[in-house]
Amino acid sequence: MIHKNNSLFIPMGAVIGLTLYYALYFEWWLPQNNTRYTADIIDVVLYIVGSALFYIFQKKIY
Repeated sequence: MIHKNNSLFIPMGAVIGLTLYYALYFEWWLPQNNTRYTADIIDVVLYIVGSALFYIFQKKIY
């Protein structure tokens, strides 16, 4: 949006890597190390669904 560049594209590997990072960090590591956080498998499923939708819509726009 800032550069109005339609050729920007995030590869699938980066999308998968970031999804795994967030799922592991927020749903596995943080709940084990801080009582303020709770692990929830539904959040992991929503991370995966959200990243899949992002990748699909990114491809349609691109």
